[in-house]
Amino acid sequence: MPDNSALDALWLLIGAVLVLIMQGGFLCLESGLTRSKNAINVALKNAFDLIVAALLYWLVGFGIMFGAHQGFSIDTRWFIADFTKDEFWHASFFFFQLTFCATAATIVSGAIAERSRFKVYLIITALISLFLYPVFGHWVWSGAVNLTPGWLESLGFTDFAGSTVVHSVGGWVALAAVMIIGPRTGRFVEGKVQSIPGSNMPLAILGMLFFMIGWIGFNGGSTLGFSTAIAGIIVNTIIAASAGGFIGMLLSQLDKDKSQTTGLTVNGTLAGLVAITAGCHVVSTPAAALIGGIGALCMYAAERAMFRMQLDDAISAVPVHLAAGIWGTLAVALLGDLSLIDTGLNRLDQLSIQLLGIIVCALFIFPIAFAFLLFLNRLSPLRVSLEAEHHGLNVSEHGAKTELADLLSAMQTQERSGDLKQKVPVEPFTEVGQIAAQYNRVIANLNRMVTRTRLIVRDMRDGIITFSDQGIITSANPGAEILFNLPAHQLVGQSTDALLHPSNRQTFPATPPHRLFVALASSQEPGPYEVIARDHKGEPLPLEVTTTASPTEEGVQYSAILRDIRERKRIEARLHRHSELAQVTLEAITEAVITCDADKNTVYINPMAAAILAKPLEDAFALPIDELINIYTMDGNELKVSSLCNGTKGQQHLRSHTKALYQLKNHRNEFF
Repeated sequence: MPDNSALDALWLLIGAVLVLIMQGGFLCLESGLTRSKNAINVALKNAFDLIVAALLYWLVGFGIMFGAHQGFSIDTRWFIADFTKDEFWHASFFFFQLTFCATAATIVSGAIAERSRFKVYLIITALISLFLYPVFGHWVWSGAVNLTPGWLESLGFTDFAGSTVVHSVGGWVALAAVMIIGPRTGRFVEGKVQSIPGSNMPLAILGMLFFMIGWIGFNGGSTLGFSTAIAGIIVNTIIAASAGGFIGMLLSQLDKDKSQTTGLTVNGTLAGLVAITAGCHVVSTPAAALIGGIGALCMYAAERAMFRMQLDDAISAVPVHLAAGIWGTLAVALLGDLSLIDTGLNRLDQLSIQLLGIIVCALFIFPIAFAFLLFLNRLSPLRVSLEAEHHGLNVSEHGAKTELADLLSAMQTQERSGDLKQKVPVEPFTEVGQIAAQYNRVIANLNRMVTRTRLIVRDMRDGIITFSDQGIITSANPGAEILFNLPAHQLVGQSTDALLHPSNRQTFPATPPHRLFVALASSQEPGPYEVIARDHKGEPLPLEVTTTASPTEEGVQYSAILRDIRERKRIEARLHRHSELAQVTLEAITEAVITCDADKNTVYINPMAAAILAKPLEDAFALPIDELINIYTMDGNELKVSSLCNGTKGQQHLRSHTKALYQLKNHRNEFF
């Protein structure tokens, strides 16, 4: 092992601190791309995976990964190690590798966000920290501490900073978890992907920037010492990230609504970073740009493939870390400088070894993770209940109260109780408080309108009922109570046919009584309709009914206004009797009587007039009066009857001849 200077150890410490910034990046990224009701859960997971990983990796994980194991003989030197009594470089290297382990674990957090139990994530973190990452890491990176390299490393497998060792390991575990836990509720409806927008896109972009800063330590620190290669590695890292972000932004333009611009730009950048991680030390800067851009394409293709399989990854962690990680590992052989790789293999052999490492990682990590989580799911569900998912993991998993949660809880209490007079709490000087205050103002105005409407409905003399599509009465106003002499609680729940008199069936013979009101409300005829109801004594009660049908979220709601028309029917009957009496009287008169309307068209002629004019009533009806009656003066001049009615020439003639004889010619041309 080389003699490591204090400068090398310092560079490792700086690199480790930079990688720790990525934990903050994960927190910002996941919080921004998920809903605010789960933000506390996301933040706690990103804090606890570092805490759990640090303890478990120090206890056992580091010893498994970098112990000088021989066959079944386990080197326990680094188990629960006291680094204060060892070389400072070893302590720096442990700190550096600890941040890598935490990164591998936290990849899973975002993939299963918003529906997984908190304790489940801690168990997954323990599995990665204690076993999966240390074992595979030993096969690839053991030579960093030991004289004997791991078996994949000895074959020539090259993964400089962990495209496979860190990112693919986390990606395979995340894929297994996503498959077993299942998608978020509402993510896929009838096979179509439903957008679940993040709560804070600027925060997600801030997380991306933290990643770009932290990746300087991730890739630059993997030199394990301060060397002249660091500057080129850092430049390659930034250029690959930029190329990935640019391609991601271009890919977002494929969507018409441009809603994925932020997400694809962020994930394209991260995919570029993941892809360049394996070979940042052996590729040129133009090649780094190509690797980053293709990494974004791989991420996009993997994301669409997961959509087709209805696998829900909340922040696209699997496409970013697994798909781009696989590509980046292959790119070492495809685009790397063989002299810098320094494995003694030609390009095809190097590609074969890189592919072997990818396959070994998949066959080792995925089956173990899948079987472990499947077994764990049988013992206890990995995901929260539907109700807990609906309310958010902040409350259900951690009992956390937020202004938004309190507001939603108060609104739900209002909904359940139906008491709109109770105001929701207002937290001053916050956006949620402003929403609550405005909500209270809206509800106060609604209360005033509801009260006014209730007063109108209560004081109406007409009856008002509402009923379901089955014809069941759901409410009745005081007017209906008076109309049927029954309290509202006795009317509600009855079928509408209980209001109808049996004789009503003669008017609507084709409609069953219990469907009559619904049929009237659904009719294309405007109404109103006349029906025969029955009063509290069972006697016929003529009603004028005006119905409406209003679609709502719960289905169609029907209402009817019921007007008592007994008095109107009595008046109509009286008028009819008077009309009949007048007609009998006119027919008994021995003088000719003719009546006409305002347009001077004949309405009625009595029998004497019909005899004189030789015109029966049915032929005379609607004839203009001047066609029916022909009047002439004694000197033979024709006189229009309509002019006499209008008071024009006829009146002048009458004034000049106060007493005169006229001749009337009937339809037989006979004069009288």
